[in-house]
Amino acid sequence: DVGRPEVLMINRYVRLRTATGNIVSALGFLALLWSTVVLLGGFIDDLLLKEFWVLTALSFLMSFRYYISFPYK
Repeated sequence: DVGRPEVLMINRYVRLRTATGNIVSALGFLALLWSTVVLLGGFIDDLLLKEFWVLTALSFLMSFRYYISFPYK
């Protein structure tokens, strides 16, 4: 049953979706980490006011997303 072409195709699809999801999640985490470093690390003087608020809003949205999807509440 494992050697059937349909099973192999479904398994490849699931592995691809899992790998893509892991990569996207890691990139999102790195973006959140970078924005936190920018906001708290002293690079705030180089930002315009609009860029600061956009970065702050995106950081809050990303952190809420990770809080909601974190399994250990």
